[in-house]
Amino acid sequence: EARRRARVQLGGITQLREVHREMWSLPWVETLLQDLRYGLRQLLRNPGFTAVAVLTLALGIGANTAIFSIIDGVFLRPLPYPQADRLVYPLWVWTGGVEDSVGSADYLFWEKHNRAFEAAGAYEPISGSNLVVNQHAHYVRVTKVTPSLFRTLGVSPNLGRDFTAEEGQVVGPHAVILSYDLWRNLFSADKHAIGHTVQMDGQTYKVVGVMPRNFQFVAKADVYTPLQLTFNPKNHDQNYGMVARLRQGVTLERAQADVDHVFGLFKQMYPEAVWKGWQGLRLITYQKELTGNVRVPLLVLFGAVLLVLLIAIANVTSLFLGRAAARETEIALRTAIGASRWRLLRQLVTEGILLASLGGGLGFLLADRGLRWLLVSIPQSISIDLNTSLLPLGGQVKLDMPVFAFTLLASLLAGVAAGLFPLFQSRAVNINEELKQGRARASSFRRPSLRNILVTAEISLAVVLLAGAGLLTKSFLKLKTVNPGFDPVHLYELQTSLPPGQYATTAEAWALQRRVIRQLEAVPGVAGVATTSNLPVQRGLNLPVNIPGCGQPTVQGRAISAGYFRAMGIPLLSGREFLDTDQANAVIINHALARRCWPNRSPVGMAVGKSQIVGVVGNTKEGSLGNPSLPVVYFPQWAVSDRFTQMVHGWFLTAWVIRCKTPLNRDAAKQALDAADPTLPIASFEPMTRFVARSFAVAKGRLLAALLDGFTGLALLLVVVGIYGVLSYLVAGRTHEIGVRMALGAERRDVLKMVVGQGLKLALIGVAIGIAGALVLTRFLSSLLFGVKPTDPLTFIAVSLILIAVALLACYIPARRAAKVDPMVALRYE
Repeated sequence: EARRRARVQLGGITQLREVHREMWSLPWVETLLQDLRYGLRQLLRNPGFTAVAVLTLALGIGANTAIFSIIDGVFLRPLPYPQADRLVYPLWVWTGGVEDSVGSADYLFWEKHNRAFEAAGAYEPISGSNLVVNQHAHYVRVTKVTPSLFRTLGVSPNLGRDFTAEEGQVVGPHAVILSYDLWRNLFSADKHAIGHTVQMDGQTYKVVGVMPRNFQFVAKADVYTPLQLTFNPKNHDQNYGMVARLRQGVTLERAQADVDHVFGLFKQMYPEAVWKGWQGLRLITYQKELTGNVRVPLLVLFGAVLLVLLIAIANVTSLFLGRAAARETEIALRTAIGASRWRLLRQLVTEGILLASLGGGLGFLLADRGLRWLLVSIPQSISIDLNTSLLPLGGQVKLDMPVFAFTLLASLLAGVAAGLFPLFQSRAVNINEELKQGRARASSFRRPSLRNILVTAEISLAVVLLAGAGLLTKSFLKLKTVNPGFDPVHLYELQTSLPPGQYATTAEAWALQRRVIRQLEAVPGVAGVATTSNLPVQRGLNLPVNIPGCGQPTVQGRAISAGYFRAMGIPLLSGREFLDTDQANAVIINHALARRCWPNRSPVGMAVGKSQIVGVVGNTKEGSLGNPSLPVVYFPQWAVSDRFTQMVHGWFLTAWVIRCKTPLNRDAAKQALDAADPTLPIASFEPMTRFVARSFAVAKGRLLAALLDGFTGLALLLVVVGIYGVLSYLVAGRTHEIGVRMALGAERRDVLKMVVGQGLKLALIGVAIGIAGALVLTRFLSSLLFGVKPTDPLTFIAVSLILIAVALLACYIPARRAAKVDPMVALRYE
């Protein structure tokens, strides 16, 4: 039996070998192998040409692969939830625009009365808390979710369980679900952590679950707790996000009709719950909600790298054209011995694909490195607002099979294009003529038109890239010159989260804040310290205030201590700062509110609600440096209501600003905080210059401008190589002609002018075409620009001058070489 099995197995192997032998003996396979071997020999014979072409394609393909992987992970790939196409997100529509949040009454009413949703869940934006593990307090990012949210998303904890309905009640037990990273880092990935209790903000919570490793939801949170909502139509708390899952078979249009019906019912039953001007809810896909803010920047970036790839392909094609001209004798010989035009085409395309495959492989490695750098850099540019990220769904961005397929396709297209165009330049030749002419024929450059067209196209594409990068860079520079309204130099910020149970009243919070102020003032080199409920450039607490004669404007409310304006460097325009004896009847406003409500007189002494204005200060930027100055009302930190304190602690970190004469280190700040309350961890400590710089990082187009600048530099380098290659080959092919000209009396400056003039002509044509294209395409950047028009004339003039200067630089070396030609040597050339 063993011998029989061996014979069967041996027979199978023999048959397999025969199949392989027959396959490799097929004519088309033999021809393909022959083309590959010949093409590889040609590339090895010309290492300089091969290295330049491979590196050029690698840069173009690598940039495209890295950016396409982001496009694929953010837009093309479905969300990491089961049947994600059924997830929708409601937006409130009102006369002033669109609001991307709902209130507790809205959510609870829709959850109960809708007929289109299979499930719905709500969540609260991320806030900060202090989690005590092994007697050490750690600052963590917390988001509250309804018990139905994870089920709506179709996700369940990897360990333990989800929240129960009882835990979602107002008086329900305290429970937490940990993120995978927090469980691994603080709990050492201990499975027995489930069921244990932890202290968070002075209250005891039971650990009931751990989320999956790759779970993503809005901004990244460390801890999830139950969101406990009550139905109160009079409570206009528009602070929650809502996600719903459509019933099987229900379309978005049908769900929208049901939402409109429920809104009419809600408005009829609870008119007091509907704000004036609200027109209803609009449903959008959840993926659009997550990615809508980055769609335009990423598509613009992808268009830019496609232009870089086209420039790279044009460059390599130009190299192939020059190489094909030098191989005319070889092509003539192959034609004479019976090679058809199709056979020559296949050989050239095979060489192009082989070269592009090498470039694509190197480009894939470059893309891997570049993507790692991007994914590390982008999270560092997360907005000061913890709920905003520059790259949503970043966990889905990776180099996998779809991205590899894109790289392969880009490589094949580049190879076919590079190998195909030279055949259009070739002509039927006489073998006897070629053998007689020898290298004189091969070295001539009889038909430069196609290479000139390619170089002109490179310049045109580079103009479009440079114009877009120039507009975004100018926009960023304008944004960088925006005055934040305070002096960030030699100023530090220290932030921590105050537990609401331990610091539930204004008196308790103020006692701590005052102790920390005293401790920090005792640190050597500290010139001034103050506290504030939230820092400028952050989102503020929106408060409607009654102002006689000005209606009820919504302002940014901020509670501060005495000395805040001096520490921050905010100018006092009129009146005075707060005194320690001031109470709730004293407020200070900024210039934006004064100009809005009292444009022609001093507001000092006027009423804001039940308080009196005692001073007016300069404007500070709120929310973002690119936003217009918003009206702000400042309250004495020690005199605000307990409710105000609780709201502030629920949404913001408590902050101290420290004006220093010498640099302040984190250890000194931590010692001052520990002396006041050793259980409080530092949530944030850094110079205000860096704090403001992070606002630049998340400003419109900032990251895009930086990447576009890099791609534009790459494009300019490729343009220099392209123009240099064309003119170098042109000069080499016209050496004999140049010698004759100089023998007949032409001077070196005449030759220099001739060569530079030809390159400059290509540059001017390319710039003219590129400017026309840029005027059309830069309109898509309008939403990303700050203080700059898409047709900014200075930018386009600068772009034109830069490209012309680059062209002159590329022309200089070939022209200088041509001007140094010895007439006697040139006449004997070839």
